[in-house]
Amino acid sequence: MLIFCSPVWAEPIASFQGHFNPANSTVSGILDLGEYRKFNIDAGKLSAGVYQFTIGMSHLFLLGRDVTSVVKGTVERVVDAYQEIVYLGRLGSNYSLINYQPIRELECSFQIRKNVLYIQSLIIGSLSISGTVGILSPFSLDLEVKLKDVELNDFIDFWMQPERSDASGKVNGIIKVSGGLDNVYLKGDLTASTGHVGRMDFGDMQISAMGYYPVVQLTKTQLSTTDGLVYSISGALDFSKKGTIAKQVKSLTIAPVIFNSESGSEWTIKKSSSDEGINAWKSIIKTDGSKRNLDEHDSGVLGVERRLEF
Repeated sequence: MLIFCSPVWAEPIASFQGHFNPANSTVSGILDLGEYRKFNIDAGKLSAGVYQFTIGMSHLFLLGRDVTSVVKGTVERVVDAYQEIVYLGRLGSNYSLINYQPIRELECSFQIRKNVLYIQSLIIGSLSISGTVGILSPFSLDLEVKLKDVELNDFIDFWMQPERSDASGKVNGIIKVSGGLDNVYLKGDLTASTGHVGRMDFGDMQISAMGYYPVVQLTKTQLSTTDGLVYSISGALDFSKKGTIAKQVKSLTIAPVIFNSESGSEWTIKKSSSDEGINAWKSIIKTDGSKRNLDEHDSGVLGVERRLEF
């Protein structure tokens, strides 16, 4: 029988140089992904059923960031009370830098059982992650990501990349991730405080968003300016359209928020949009028993012109 083989041409995406010693179950070497992205790997058997490893990352470009770190971990193979094989793992990092700036080191504990990765705790920088990930197709996700004092410009840049934002402030809240890798559903409830986005200064921002990535719908989202005006923001953002996120943000629907109290009602009675921003006239209707639609020339109305700019 004759077998003819034709040459196959493929562009290499990674190379590995190192050593494997089957006698003591150790492996060491360098995984090179090109463009200065390298992993130094050292792994081996520590004792019966227990393995340890060290992974050094040098200038790994991840999610638009330059990452350098040394990650160490152990994985133990055990049999539980139901005679099921379970893998118990712990991870930690040292010397971690993102864009050449030090961050809080990685801490992680996890289990793998019945083809499911259970993340009991994963802390890196200002993020805390817990939940489950299926390790077989469709790779089902059920994760909760907690943000604590994340820089607003970093948060926006993550979604806008490769665009860059001009923003300041701190972001806190929770993002829930569910579905499969090919159908990821996001639901976020976040707050930002005392900062700016572009030319606009804000006091507080409440963000609620949900949808199947890459399209996310903003709902129940409010922003208060430093001079007291409050707006609701709604609309959809499509993160698959790289380079257009800033333009999409300017196309969101912005409407005044009406406040009712014993002393009166307050809302914005007029607005118009332009490339420079949104003109708005804030009006306060003092309590007089009337529920008429008033304009800024009526008695008892205080009209103040403001501009909301991004």
